[in-house]
Amino acid sequence: MPTRTSVLVLLTALLVASPLIAQPGMLPPPAQSDAHASSVAFSPDGARLSAAAGYTVRTWQIASGEPVEALSGLGEGVICVAFGPDGSRLAAAGTDGAVRLYDSEGALIATLEGHTDFVRDLDFSPAGSILASASDDGSVRLWDVASEELLREIPGHPDYVRSVAFGPRGQLIASGCDDGIVRLWDADTGELLRELTGHTDYVRGVDISPEGDLVASGSDDTTVRLWNASSGEEVAILRGHSDWVRDVAFSPDGATLASGADDGLVNLWDVASEEIAGALESGAWVMSVAFSSDGSRLAAASSDGIVSLWDPAGETLLARAGGATPMLMRLALSPDGLTLAAGAQTGEVWLWDLHSDDAPARTIDLSGVDSVAALAFSRDGTVLAAGGDGAQVPLIDPASGEIIRRLDGSRGIVTLHFDRRGRLRAAGADGSVRAWNVEEGSVIYEAGGAGHSVTVVSAASGKVLKGSRRPADFGAAIFTADGERVLAGSGQDGALCLALSPDKRLLATGSRMGTVQLGSAEKLDGTILSGDAHTDYVRAVSFSPDGRFVASASDDGTVKLWSVTRRKLVRTFEGHTDWVRDVRFIDNDRLVSGADDGTARIWSARTGDQVRVLHTVGPASDRLAAP
Repeated sequence: MPTRTSVLVLLTALLVASPLIAQPGMLPPPAQSDAHASSVAFSPDGARLSAAAGYTVRTWQIASGEPVEALSGLGEGVICVAFGPDGSRLAAAGTDGAVRLYDSEGALIATLEGHTDFVRDLDFSPAGSILASASDDGSVRLWDVASEELLREIPGHPDYVRSVAFGPRGQLIASGCDDGIVRLWDADTGELLRELTGHTDYVRGVDISPEGDLVASGSDDTTVRLWNASSGEEVAILRGHSDWVRDVAFSPDGATLASGADDGLVNLWDVASEEIAGALESGAWVMSVAFSSDGSRLAAASSDGIVSLWDPAGETLLARAGGATPMLMRLALSPDGLTLAAGAQTGEVWLWDLHSDDAPARTIDLSGVDSVAALAFSRDGTVLAAGGDGAQVPLIDPASGEIIRRLDGSRGIVTLHFDRRGRLRAAGADGSVRAWNVEEGSVIYEAGGAGHSVTVVSAASGKVLKGSRRPADFGAAIFTADGERVLAGSGQDGALCLALSPDKRLLATGSRMGTVQLGSAEKLDGTILSGDAHTDYVRAVSFSPDGRFVASASDDGTVKLWSVTRRKLVRTFEGHTDWVRDVRFIDNDRLVSGADDGTARIWSARTGDQVRVLHTVGPASDRLAAP
């Protein structure tokens, strides 16, 4: 299960030393939440296209565009993927250092262990008998595919090895290193043959021409370089990118070299003239490029999670698939229980009809809210309010998906609440509270406030009514039923999330330590529930309608169900592949959770079984389809 550390490490690893501010001619760095597509590979027959993206490897049938079931057992994060030359093997590797081999049906055959750090690149020998892997541990390892044993380790790199490529006869291996040097090795002995020096920054991509006479390399110094494979002499410096060059690939006939870079371009170089023959625009950092075996197709993987398929001769975009998976930050259920709303970090709200298993999610772009951290339905279900990292609170008509109006509000709203009089109230991360007349769009009042551990604050005046201390902000907050009081927690040494029982007598809280507490809402005397605690932050807690159970959602990827009467753990729900941000009961028998994996999942509270998965990415994004 991915942890906070592993996710941040993965994103950092894929985009090491990313520029924090976009420079002229450079694309801005993608949001850390994006599911980066980091590697692409064609099957030898050109019928399939695979891509490594985040935590999985996705494969498409190119003719139909239909996705094939994603690979399983991939560990914490996938960085690279490669097909064997006969198509019977697919290799994948990434952040856990293991290299995994799959058969043509996607079944895991073997896990090759030995690397002690991230594996950045893979390449099969032309005969398919050997698999080379390049790693941050400073080595290239050669594996015998048949026996699944290590043939030899090629050390000698003083820094991360980001790329590896076999020559056409399988005797020559090229590797690219963070020290800026391209090294050529004898595959049979592991002997260093020569070092190609000239780059002034990391070498991220290498390839050897089909004739074996040229070595190409791409670097963070923004250049692509060609080298004589026999002498090691520099043949040409190809200048045309304005940002880091992530990958290079020769066409099967050796006449064209493709290079992908952080300027969003795939440049097509005429090898003979050493000039740019064409340029394909990606719109995001290009992480990987690959030609099909007949050269008629070129694939590119981008930092926005998009996999693109091009006709390189006509410079035409044929199809694309995938995209960044929106992290689901907050959930809300309509009063009638028929509609589920989910707010994403991408500034979108997704709506599902829970009575229809076939209806796709509807998407509403809020355009002004960067990350939806709060959602609330009006008591009659005709209005949905959304707030988060934006200066406005959009009011949405759930039936049509149209935005009715926008309310001016403070940034960083952590909770929204419609009171009995139909007024909308909000609490902000800055400790503020405010209320609006929804029909007029006017502010009724606004005041400062504060909360710590769990503190009770007057919604109208911001005055602390009850609580141990008074910090500067709200980490989490909920309004009482009448909306006149705010229960707030900072999350620093107290509550990271809160929930009131249906009778308003009990208060459940979740902490950064993974624990769930339950106690009197009046006395604020919560005690930790017994049982296996979460192993990471608890982001949300929720009571069942009958008040018998509390559910909790955590960054450890799980949802847990706790008995209120027995004050102990009942069961754990597993299925999400990333942080779980919110959980709500649909009724006493079902609960729904939303996570960073872009899914909302409905569970049976009685059995713990997963009943339904609601996807934010629809069929058009799943398919490799014409743009």
